[in-house]
Amino acid sequence: MRKNRKWWMSKWYCVFFIFIFIIMYPLLNPEMPLSEAIGTAIFSAIVASIIVVPGYFVYKRTLAKNFAKMPDRTFRRIVLILGGAFCIGPVLWSLTVFPLAIYFDILDNPVVGASFSAFMVITGVIMDVIGKRRDYRPFIEGGGNI
Repeated sequence: MRKNRKWWMSKWYCVFFIFIFIIMYPLLNPEMPLSEAIGTAIFSAIVASIIVVPGYFVYKRTLAKNFAKMPDRTFRRIVLILGGAFCIGPVLWSLTVFPLAIYFDILDNPVVGASFSAFMVITGVIMDVIGKRRDYRPFIEGGGNI
């Protein structure tokens, strides 16, 4: 690798978070004055990049070695549970609870927010049960020429 690189080439993750926050924060908070939104975005970006940097180095040094040694069944179990919790859970919540909360005008009720976490946990458990019954085999196993 070249030794005379620009500083942002070696710290790409910090620059990425700063740009994402600077671009997205004013768009997500249109009621806030632009100067205040940009200042808050820069502060949030710096804090987020400071939090992400140690996690990045821990991942590169320790977890990458452990992932290489991890059995396929354990990895599939992790992916199945997290996929159920973070992909299927929010979709089911948005199809069931969210329309009901809008209809009954109770979006500001804390039960609606707590039900989001409950849906994520429940779908993670359901996906774990399904995975145990299938011995954590992939849903689409392949094995033939298409």
